Amino acid sequence: MMRRISILTLNTIALMLLIYIQAEFPNLNRKYGIPARYFDAVLLYCSALLVLAIVKSLVLGVYARKNRIDPERTNDNFTLGVRRISSVVGALILFISLLGAFNVDVKSLFTALSIVAAALAIVARDYVTSIINGMILMFTDTLNIHDEVKIDDAEGKVVNINFINVELLGDNGDIIIVPNNSVMSHSIVNYTRCVTPTIYMETDMNTGSFSSIADIQKTITAKLMEENIEYDTEKLIVEISNLQREVLTLNISVKLYNRTVESERRVKRIIFGTMADYISREK
Repeated sequence: MMRRISILTLNTIALMLLIYIQAEFPNLNRKYGIPARYFDAVLLYCSALLVLAIVKSLVLGVYARKNRIDPERTNDNFTLGVRRISSVVGALILFISLLGAFNVDVKSLFTALSIVAAALAIVARDYVTSIINGMILMFTDTLNIHDEVKIDDAEGKVVNINFINVELLGDNGDIIIVPNNSVMSHSIVNYTRCVTPTIYMETDMNTGSFSSIADIQKTITAKLMEENIEYDTEKLIVEISNLQREVLTLNISVKLYNRTVESERRVKRIIFGTMADYISREK
């Protein structure tokens, strides 16, 4: 907190110093032989950049105080969005300052650019849509950094959100890139915010390959305990949902204490492996 206040104070002092120099020494550029437009461009860039830094610090400080979070954290959606936008605004400030330095007619240039931008928006509407979707993801709580999610067929932990895509960290350490348009057009399973920690599985078995439901449940329980899976032992349920002449369908549900992508995958692997071993044993 003190670091943020110190930076904010230094930025404010620097801005006031620039304003003072510009007001008290309007002809300072002549003393050093600097063209007026260069001097004005530098002052514009420095002043606008300092104002941007002050506004960004104030916004992030108020947000951190309101939500009682660490003001230095960088893995928050809102913080990430503010930083992305401030980077874009900073680049725009530099562009405008350069136009002033080279004495370019800003009004004529922006009129021409607006026509080109309109044409580009039609041609590259997917990129425009992606940027808009990226903004939506940054400033809403659909996805948060470190959430464990499933987007279409991609599963992993959210490690980054930008204007073009969402980056997921897979179980094997790979970075999975999911375009923002795909994120917004597909259903999302957010395991971090699951209301129920219960995992549901379904499997078919031959009616002659097991002795009893209780025996199957006992076998699964023993294997889960052996693998140190943290679950509610009273919420492990094995029941028949469909029965035909030679095939029956078993529904298996397990309530975990901490459901994540990794724990769910691990439990399913253990249970289905246990079922396969059980069937082989009975044969």
